[in-house]
Amino acid sequence: MDMDNAAEVLTRKDLAEIARTRDDYESVTCWAIRVVDAADSFDMDAKLPCSRVWVDGEPTDMMVDGTCGIALISGRPVVDLDPYIAVYGGDARIMLIGGTSERCGNDCGELIIRNAYCYWTKLL
Repeated sequence: MDMDNAAEVLTRKDLAEIARTRDDYESVTCWAIRVVDAADSFDMDAKLPCSRVWVDGEPTDMMVDGTCGIALISGRPVVDLDPYIAVYGGDARIMLIGGTSERCGNDCGELIIRNAYCYWTKLL
């Protein structure tokens, strides 16, 4: 696991904001980082849509039962964010998502959070 990359993509200020946000929402027990296309629009007050199943780097028509994200340890992503950002040519939005129910996904460090909401965001 390479958590050093978080310092390159997420600044100390970002990590402090993430920690503060997590502290502000005591009822939210499951947290993850999600990387999406910067052009994707979303409403901070609305539940995030379920994620698609990806096979060999390509999205399918199948959906999972929640929103996928990258697990956090001590407030930092457990895997390198670069491959996720590269999918969008560097024009990405990093989101802190949370909910009250999670399960492990198929990829290393992946969590699937049911009824997820975005609590913090940063455009790259």
